[in-house]
Amino acid sequence: MGNNFLKGAAAALTAAAMAAASASAATFIVEQEKTAGAGDFKMLGYLDSYDASGMTAAEAYSFHTPNRYSYNGELNGLPAAQSGQAQMFLVDTSEGLAFFFVLDAVNDGSGGNADTFWNLADDPNGAGLMVRDDDPGNDFYTEGTYDFSIDHQWFGCCTDGYVIGELDGEFVMTGGFDSFSRLSQWIVRGNGVDTDLILEEGRRARIRTINSEVPTPAAGLLLVTGLAGMAARRRRKA
Repeated sequence: MGNNFLKGAAAALTAAAMAAASASAATFIVEQEKTAGAGDFKMLGYLDSYDASGMTAAEAYSFHTPNRYSYNGELNGLPAAQSGQAQMFLVDTSEGLAFFFVLDAVNDGSGGNADTFWNLADDPNGAGLMVRDDDPGNDFYTEGTYDFSIDHQWFGCCTDGYVIGELDGEFVMTGGFDSFSRLSQWIVRGNGVDTDLILEEGRRARIRTINSEVPTPAAGLLLVTGLAGMAARRRRKA
């Protein structure tokens, strides 16, 4: 009877732990290559999208308002632009899920340039550029349904960046920097969880959807292990 009780408790804890892990699992996963161009992607963390579902992507990005020629998304609950940083994050907009990429900060006096590239896979409808920061101007955009190449040059007054979307269902976004200057950090913002990426030319990062039911380690699983050990000791004593 004791063993049956332990087995039942273990099963219940296993189910509870998996349910809790599934409920807390984020919708997207962040990865980066260990070696530039090698395709040896390593998982770095999870992320959730920001909610700006009451706005279009352009409204959420808020280009040129109030800070001229710049991203102003922090006024809409999105991450604030940071000096020397390249930031990327996902946003739920009224037009669908969008991929935001923001460079540098307003009035930090640094300026800089960056050539970035992205490939979209597993999205049957493809995507397009929803926001082009400073275009026409110093920037050059090459846009396809699945491939995007963007060349940025910005001054100390301003930010730079763009938005790609909408992203439908299952998708994989892979890309990075062909070249850059005056940037010191590359970060994925995850609505409460930040993931640092290695800033290196040609070293690709990847954001992709995951199955939300994939279990992640949970404290309850440790209890299951302990109960199993107790049952084994009881059998030996018997």
